[in-house]
Amino acid sequence: MAFRYHYLCLSLLLSPPVYAIDDNLDIKLLTEAIAVHQHSEKTDLFAGEAFRIRFKISASDNNKPVSNLHPGAWIRPRLPGRKSCDDTIRNYLLTGPNSSQDIDLNGYTFITLNADHSIAVIDPKLNLATSNLLKLIPFDSPAGDWRLDPIAGKVYITLPEKDLLLVINTLTGTIDAHIHLAVKPVKLVFFPDNPLLWVISEGTGNLQAVDIQKKRILHTFSVGQGPVYTDTDKIEQRIFVYASQSGLLSVVDAKLPTLTLQRNIGKGLTGMGYSLQSKSLYLGKPLANELLYLDPDKDSLPGKITLEGSSRQIIVSPDGRWIFALDGQHGLVNIVDTTDQQMSHALRFQHRFDQVVFSNQFAYVRHIDSAKMSLINMTSISRHELPNVMEVPFGAHPPGNPGNMASLPAIAALPKGGKVIAVNPADKMIFLHMEDGMQAPSNAFKTYTAAPVSIYVQDHSLKEGKPGSYETRTLIDQPGAYEVVFYLPNPAVAKCLPLEIKGVTRSIASILQNDYLVELDSMSFQAKTLVTLNLTLKNNNESISDVQDLRVLLF
Repeated sequence: MAFRYHYLCLSLLLSPPVYAIDDNLDIKLLTEAIAVHQHSEKTDLFAGEAFRIRFKISASDNNKPVSNLHPGAWIRPRLPGRKSCDDTIRNYLLTGPNSSQDIDLNGYTFITLNADHSIAVIDPKLNLATSNLLKLIPFDSPAGDWRLDPIAGKVYITLPEKDLLLVINTLTGTIDAHIHLAVKPVKLVFFPDNPLLWVISEGTGNLQAVDIQKKRILHTFSVGQGPVYTDTDKIEQRIFVYASQSGLLSVVDAKLPTLTLQRNIGKGLTGMGYSLQSKSLYLGKPLANELLYLDPDKDSLPGKITLEGSSRQIIVSPDGRWIFALDGQHGLVNIVDTTDQQMSHALRFQHRFDQVVFSNQFAYVRHIDSAKMSLINMTSISRHELPNVMEVPFGAHPPGNPGNMASLPAIAALPKGGKVIAVNPADKMIFLHMEDGMQAPSNAFKTYTAAPVSIYVQDHSLKEGKPGSYETRTLIDQPGAYEVVFYLPNPAVAKCLPLEIKGVTRSIASILQNDYLVELDSMSFQAKTLVTLNLTLKNNNESISDVQDLRVLLF
């Protein structure tokens, strides 16, 4: 595999245990095209196409990789008269990139699923309390389930009415693949480091393993008739599937892949959660007001835990200690301690809710008939005292009944912790909450789309994969000469490295100097409705297709 190298030798002061004082470091910038053109190399980068950018940091005396660093990087056009790297980084750290052409490789974007059957990629400008809509990808059918692949930068989404799986590229804003599946593909199961995507089709009772690269189904397992509930063992990459109409529990090893266990545990159970701490599966038995638990590796009878009220949904705390058995229609949360399989608390809320999502510190209970969320402090949960609960407003209007979207995440924690975002379809806004004691959202972002119903956060910052290798993916819309601005703290080190992006484009300024015709396919639109503007640029009745920096102003 070919790479483009840029060498730097820096003398850095690093605190133990990384390296001793005054050790020299070699820093290499590697760039690699993800898609390779005919007659081009992987080192050739093209405008409008995604590429990998990687910093390899090693000790110059022994070439040993240096881990646990936290480099930052930005990309800016290489223009005469621009500020030095030191001044540029100082501005970046204080206020963020202040140019629409600058690319921040340290932040994140919001990915929203919207009520009008579209995916939006939104750049939150935290320092400016605003946001930019980067991409809007429409599709023509309601979504069943969706997942974000944070490594590949892809969104996988099922369209049950079309029997389709879509693969959407969030960098380019394109639909990379339409994969035909069995009848009514509903649920998705995804492991970030596994090449297969797993799709459950309730219409056939099948679990299908899809090879995304080859765009085809590799394996099919019969798991029984639905409704179907799933959870995973993320360490061993096992998939647990329960089909309530058949009463069948299936366990699939996603690494091999193979069906390792199948047994009947009874019909009519609801919800499923797996605890890594207790190595047990938990399922609700709503007619008996019970929570069942069992070891999926043993053919033994399930244990029973008596609940206050019924349970329709099961979720597990990130550490595996606590089971939340939920009945959102009656505002009830039963909390079970997995250390001894005993009921700990039953919390009753005034308002109904549709989901509970965990951050590092809180469990967020999203109410559907109130604009407030209830926050359960996870650090305050014990066997003998009720946990601390507070209410925080997330908008002006209640989000309303999500219908079939109830299982899709409307809340997401930001990568560095201490911050959470949530969508409110009624307000058509994204709200940011700081977990440092503030009792109201600290910021709100417009989506510029139809009502957002679900959200993911895509982290674009440099991450250490192999030791000493820090990598991310990005895309540059315009060809030309650029600089990668590199920053390593402790002490601050600033370097600007050249980057060339190939391609052919024509500026709008050159077009306006000539007699060109701009045509709009429609001049009439309905108020408060998302529309697509189709513009055609012509010269002597010939369409122009290589303009990439066109701007439209509506007033």
